[in-house]
Amino acid sequence: MKTRSLIFTAAAVLLVLTCLGCETKDKISATTLSISISPSGATVQPGQTEDFTVSGFSKGSDVTKMLDPRWAICSKLQDTGSSLNKRSGTSVTFTAGDTHGSGTLRVEDGKVYDEVTVTVGDDGNGNGDPLTGEIVLYDDDGGIIDDVNAEVLTWQCGDGSFEGDYADATAPEGSKSFQTVSGDWAGWGIFYIGGARDFSNYEDGRLVFWLKSDITVKVEVEDVSESKGTKTIASTGGEWQEITIPASDLSAANFSQMYGPFLVTAEAATTFYVDHVRWFDE
Repeated sequence: MKTRSLIFTAAAVLLVLTCLGCETKDKISATTLSISISPSGATVQPGQTEDFTVSGFSKGSDVTKMLDPRWAICSKLQDTGSSLNKRSGTSVTFTAGDTHGSGTLRVEDGKVYDEVTVTVGDDGNGNGDPLTGEIVLYDDDGGIIDDVNAEVLTWQCGDGSFEGDYADATAPEGSKSFQTVSGDWAGWGIFYIGGARDFSNYEDGRLVFWLKSDITVKVEVEDVSESKGTKTIASTGGEWQEITIPASDLSAANFSQMYGPFLVTAEAATTFYVDHVRWFDE
């Protein structure tokens, strides 16, 4: 009887402790638990990793060891091809995919959750890794633009047309150039989709391109706040001429938050051509 009593008592204690533990967890999750992810956000370059952890607190006490969290990649972050090394636990490793984009990383514990923004590539404010080396914005190999995260926009008044793959036997690079026909004024530019790039390494560099024009054209760069650095280029006499613009001539723009790395406009009726647009960091 004594032995049976001890066994019963131990089982009863275990049952009570188990129930109390469940009640405590339910109570924390429902009313007093707060959880937070660290770091509170991150920009991760494609192929790189970032470790995230979650902490839990209840009534001022650290209850992280009591957590049973579940992690998920949500919203547009799913479109980047990113992954987690596991779906549960108080820490995970995030591996950035190959596609730039931003979205949320979410952790849940019962009915309590926290979310942080994770960006693959640049965050749109020039806070990704600074670009370096030669950047080719236009050539025959990449067509109008060799960066999948950029696009060409055009503007005009009056009749006009744009041909980014204009077959040009006189082109100084390859066999194509960018032709612009302006009825009054017209221009085009290359802009980064969804944000900016960090061009701070190019503040002592230069913009180089080929131009054929019979009037003065305006060349600009534009940052994410729409501030522009501007340089006017005199007529090349209707002949191809390689143009070099020191970055210092365009310093009115914030190079650490570059949105439009090349804009060109003719402010009168004309036809002009551009070829082989590049940035060099020295």
